Amino acid sequence: MDETSRHAGEVNRDGNGDGRKAKGVLRIRACLTASIAFAFLSVGSAQTQSLKPLKFGHCQVAPEVIAVWIANELGIFQKYRLKVELTHVAGATLGQAMAAGEIPIGFCAGNIAVSSVAHGGDLVVVAGVVNHLVGNLWVVADSPIHRVQDLRGKAIAISAVGSLTEIVGRIILEEHGMSTRDVTLRPLGNSPARLVALERGVSEAAILLTFSPGPEKRIRSIYAIGSLKVLLPVASVLSTRRFIQKSPGDVEAVIKALVEAVAFINKPANKDRVIASLREGLKLKSVAETMPFYETTLRTFDSTYTIPVKGMEAFIAILSEKDPAVAKLKAEDTVDGRFVSNLEKSGFFKGIQ
Repeated sequence: MDETSRHAGEVNRDGNGDGRKAKGVLRIRACLTASIAFAFLSVGSAQTQSLKPLKFGHCQVAPEVIAVWIANELGIFQKYRLKVELTHVAGATLGQAMAAGEIPIGFCAGNIAVSSVAHGGDLVVVAGVVNHLVGNLWVVADSPIHRVQDLRGKAIAISAVGSLTEIVGRIILEEHGMSTRDVTLRPLGNSPARLVALERGVSEAAILLTFSPGPEKRIRSIYAIGSLKVLLPVASVLSTRRFIQKSPGDVEAVIKALVEAVAFINKPANKDRVIASLREGLKLKSVAETMPFYETTLRTFDSTYTIPVKGMEAFIAILSEKDPAVAKLKAEDTVDGRFVSNLEKSGFFKGIQ
């Protein structure tokens, strides 16, 4: 073999060696990539598997429930290791389901805790998310009624006996020097049903907490419910003392998730996302129809998440008129403020805003 051929052979051998080395490196890289991908998948799978299933009931389909919807849609519950199963259950039924241990966490007005504790239950309010009402007392546009006092001898449409609308109706009458002896509170179903009843003359007025009529609706407001003097826990986080004792971390996680959701909702940059969620949750047809609810929602949330004791006392006073067992209660029997207190002391609320 001549010198040229020998060198050519060496070059060829070196070239083949580099090829084999390159292929080896590629195989190693492929193995590493696969291993890393598997590791990430394993971590993701482990994280998914580590999420704790939690049934979460809300008692109405209303704008304030946006906090729950956003926390679920954006994965905020998952951030706190919870796999939440949302379910809509009417107020009284939700209280019964929670008392039976079927649903450990609820989102509803505080009056269901009052009814539960009065009859041996252990349901308590653990955080106040919305502590004042929005909505109005409506009459038809051509009604001769212009003041609450003009309703003497007439009927106001409410949703159901023992409901938040009944309690609000009683408070409105009381603040205007009247009672149910002067005005009938007539249970006529949900907001659309009450609106129809009002327009057809079944009742002379209607309490609508979440309804914002379009210009085509021939009705007008005679009283803004937001002007009530008492704060009411109308959208609260509730649980049972049994579940609190067993899983305090889960209760705190739910409150944290809702606080984060409210902070997201309140940021103008998130307006479109919030409107989309409201529109879907409330089953509205257009963005224009959703806008009044969005604007109202921004004014409803309580930045301190405290439980208004005066509001619980108001619930007790009103419900005791028809249920003697309620009269024996104190507001402290129906609340557990430890979680809000601890989060406040830790600076969590300020850190989220």
